[in-house]
Amino acid sequence: MKTDKTFNKLVSQSLAESIDQRSMIHLAREIIPDYNIQAYSNLPASLDIPRLDIARQIVDDMSRFNLLIPFINVFFSIQSKGYKGRKYKISKLRNIVVTLFDMGFSIDPVTGQVYEDPQYRISKNWGVLQQGVDYTFTFVWYDIVQSTIHLKKNSHRDVLSFYQKYHNLVRSATESRNGRIWHIEGDGVLTAFHFGDHSSKALYSSIEVLHSLFSYNTFENILDNPVQIRVGLNTGVTEYIDNHDMLKTKDPVMDTIKLENISPPNSAVATNTVMTSIEGVLASAFIPYDSKKSGSYFIYRLQWENS
Repeated sequence: MKTDKTFNKLVSQSLAESIDQRSMIHLAREIIPDYNIQAYSNLPASLDIPRLDIARQIVDDMSRFNLLIPFINVFFSIQSKGYKGRKYKISKLRNIVVTLFDMGFSIDPVTGQVYEDPQYRISKNWGVLQQGVDYTFTFVWYDIVQSTIHLKKNSHRDVLSFYQKYHNLVRSATESRNGRIWHIEGDGVLTAFHFGDHSSKALYSSIEVLHSLFSYNTFENILDNPVQIRVGLNTGVTEYIDNHDMLKTKDPVMDTIKLENISPPNSAVATNTVMTSIEGVLASAFIPYDSKKSGSYFIYRLQWENS
């Protein structure tokens, strides 16, 4: 996202007042590893020049490449985590935060990271994730059980109507918890969660979809048979990739999709990596589940109380 000159000026002033020249360059290389300030400016090779000139050039370069918000995330982290063994206090932090809110961004209270506010825009990368950089995600894969039966027994119009409803259910449960739909492939839908307590958000979203589909089958279903789904959840580290064909080759994604092979109908099966940090009522809703072929998991199953 391109930023305006007023905001760039504010960030430049903050950067110049908060960090020395050499650290500015090193911070820029956290975003652009081979960043060379001389390649984009007429500044001399010597760093014996005013901080503000260096700060302005770095901010302008980040803005030009649509990387200013990721750079601000790195900049913000030095106040809480420090940088190269030193703590920093960010100047004009409140003004930057207020301006970011006005621009349609939010700040994750868990990580302190900036991301786009879904009330204003919804991008696959939350407006800040960088192509090819590793992040931790919780993935959710939704798949309709025996979808071909519905295609054979119902009109094309009725099936399309259901699919629209189904995709909307998943979208609502996902985006209301700051998740993103990453791919829709017929009856399969892949969603991703990254910010905040992403494992809990993913689990709650899967439960909501299961319950919403139960309600749909009870009160709205226009198809000849009830619709059943399987849900798989997995947490792992992988690089952010726009291309879906490449994304499907990554282990955390493949492991998520494979869960449909062991998931009973109308259930959500989660790996141990998802459940590691889950406690309380949510944790108790997912009970241990052993698959003879694939190992141990946790399952939430929608069923009648006496079944």
